[in-house]
Amino acid sequence: MFEVIELGTDKFEEVIWFDINLGTSKGMLVSKDLDLHTCIELLKSHSLFKGCRFIVDISERVCGSTSAFEQVNRETQHDNQNKCKQIMEIDMVEAQPITEEALQISDSIQVEGQSIIEIDNEQALDIQVLETAPVVRSSSTRYSLKCNDDRCGWCVRAFRIKDSTLFKIVKIEKYHDCSANTMKADQRHATSKLISGYIIDNLRDPRFEVTPAFVMAEMQKLHGLDIGYHKAWRAIQCASALIRGTPEENYELLSSYLYMMRSKNPVTYTNIKIDDNNRFLYMFYAYGSSISGWNHCRPVIAVDATFLKLKFHSVLMISVSKDANNQIFPLAFGIAESENNNSYEWYYSELRNAIGSRENLIFLSDRHQAIAYAITKVYPESHHGICIYHLEQNLKRRKVKSEVIKLFQTTARVYRRKEFDLYMSDIAKVDKKTYDYLMEEPPESYREEKHQEVQLLLALVLKESWLKTYERQIHPVGHTDSWIVPESVKSQIVKPPDFKVPPGRRQKKRHIPATESSKITFKYGRCRRIGHNRTTCIHSPAVHPFSRKHRE
Repeated sequence: MFEVIELGTDKFEEVIWFDINLGTSKGMLVSKDLDLHTCIELLKSHSLFKGCRFIVDISERVCGSTSAFEQVNRETQHDNQNKCKQIMEIDMVEAQPITEEALQISDSIQVEGQSIIEIDNEQALDIQVLETAPVVRSSSTRYSLKCNDDRCGWCVRAFRIKDSTLFKIVKIEKYHDCSANTMKADQRHATSKLISGYIIDNLRDPRFEVTPAFVMAEMQKLHGLDIGYHKAWRAIQCASALIRGTPEENYELLSSYLYMMRSKNPVTYTNIKIDDNNRFLYMFYAYGSSISGWNHCRPVIAVDATFLKLKFHSVLMISVSKDANNQIFPLAFGIAESENNNSYEWYYSELRNAIGSRENLIFLSDRHQAIAYAITKVYPESHHGICIYHLEQNLKRRKVKSEVIKLFQTTARVYRRKEFDLYMSDIAKVDKKTYDYLMEEPPESYREEKHQEVQLLLALVLKESWLKTYERQIHPVGHTDSWIVPESVKSQIVKPPDFKVPPGRRQKKRHIPATESSKITFKYGRCRRIGHNRTTCIHSPAVHPFSRKHRE
């Protein structure tokens, strides 16, 4: 028999509980239709819950107060936060493997041949299992745990009950086959952010080369923790951000940095190009000492670019010359998103604005088409030569014979056109394909560098020219706290470039070019010696039928 009681919702409020033991004071809170459906299914299908009842709490509503559901949710959330805080404060090094006594605390029952374990002591399993055991799979329908040691058979596997928020443990191995030190070695609370606090002093010290291997060794030696390579790398990045700032913060300071560079170094030329959304495109700068020293250097400029290992990928463009002592003299630097026609044309335009032009000016570079395009557009009166070193590397990548490479080296260093034609004819006799490849560029491209060496002996070998080249100094800008920057410059905020992560996996190994010697060493399994394989082994007692020893 049920008695129906009518209550005014404006004066009273009710809270419904299902008195199943879930570690709460009253049971499971029924706040929506899905919870009610779950409770009814448990009453119908599982004999364990036959004696469970629904409890209705009725209380008088207070004006201006929150509802009972909101109060219960806040109390539950507060209790969960306190539990998480207690778990985080526990020293994980002192955690021990789960023993049989800890498992006996929980109630185990049989349902359709499978085991459901209701945990009464949350601290015993939550701290010792969930916090230390790595999660194999975690989804809305499945949850799996295993031991840190792959040789240990301990595991927990659970599935969610259909149309319910409860999980059913279908498999559990109660005993650990590993030692207690296994769970002490790898700890989840040793995050990359926490590790960065231990290595930040080493990162500031120039005597240490902080690499992921160094961080892994230090954490193992000082704290007995075995961390992975990627966690160590993330710890270095986090510590570097604390010292130098994040890339996004550094882009915002770019305008102020260039202003201080011009203030500390007179006659310095800088420029930044941004798009309509204030995102970074190109940057150029040339120190005042380089601009004044350029007038006493040889009229030769070598240009090249290299990629930067940054969060926002870009390339660094460099222009150098040679002084009276035949040493490299830096002229200007630039940063762009890649090597293309637009970036090189902008770079050479800024270079002309900074250092101007000179009579019989020669540019040396590799055979990049964008460089040749930009020189033709910005410096049409100058000459463009090909770097011998880059061209020789290209020949090695094409698997050219060593005889042809020696002839090329001799050809590139002759002064007279007759000698040049003679050596080129020798190359054509040996390798016609390589000859056609070299003749794609005019012969003057290989002669300009040697012609300038003659001019060096005639005009620039003087001691006075060398001294005037380095008579000015470069002054650092100092720390950001000491900068005095006007508000008009500070307001020029530069955003990072719009960079998209390319699809696919990141490359982990460097591509070894054909010009480098292979570092791969072969080891034969029978004789255990390095440098040969089974066909060339002469030390193994069991001789391979195709080996050199068998043939002899």
